[in-house]
Amino acid sequence: MQLTLLDSGRQQERPEPVYGGDLPGKFMKHLSLAAIILFVASGTAYSQSFARLTLPDQLATENNNHALAARAVGALKRLENDALVYRSFGEFEANNKLARVPFDTFRSNLQEVCAEIEAILAELPDGRVKFAISNSLSSYQDGAFWWAKTYQPRVVNVSMSGFLESTRVPSDTAFMATAPYTAAINWRQASKYLKQAEELIR
Repeated sequence: MQLTLLDSGRQQERPEPVYGGDLPGKFMKHLSLAAIILFVASGTAYSQSFARLTLPDQLATENNNHALAARAVGALKRLENDALVYRSFGEFEANNKLARVPFDTFRSNLQEVCAEIEAILAELPDGRVKFAISNSLSSYQDGAFWWAKTYQPRVVNVSMSGFLESTRVPSDTAFMATAPYTAAINWRQASKYLKQAEELIR
């Protein structure tokens, strides 16, 4: 602040000249705002570019997973065509058959389907479709296990057959009586999971 001498001898304050006031502060505020706008715009452009690049990949992955699941369902259908599914124990007793094909044929088909589906499951992501396919296959495997317990080849030595019958205890007889229906229950479970998988990939 400068002082000016007046005629009356008093001094009067003269204001300092103003050289732009708070111009540097305002400039910095505008600069910061511009930088923020540029940063947001750059981020938005990058996100849009990234989305354009990843969307085709995501669609390709989804299509591939759907194709894999459809292959697995088709393989399980082969086993479903072999096995007989009963709604009740009465139906099973009336027919008393587990499959439309001999045991050896079913076992061979099961081995082929297992090899195919296990390779597919290794590629499928975790989820309801994979869960249904895996459970269906496991049920067919369990059914085959119980069927094998009661399976007897047609060519059997007569004397050996008589020996086995004479040495069989009551618990063995009960097991042999329930094992076939246990296999049939597993066929029914396999069919249920297979239908779930079909509905999920439609």
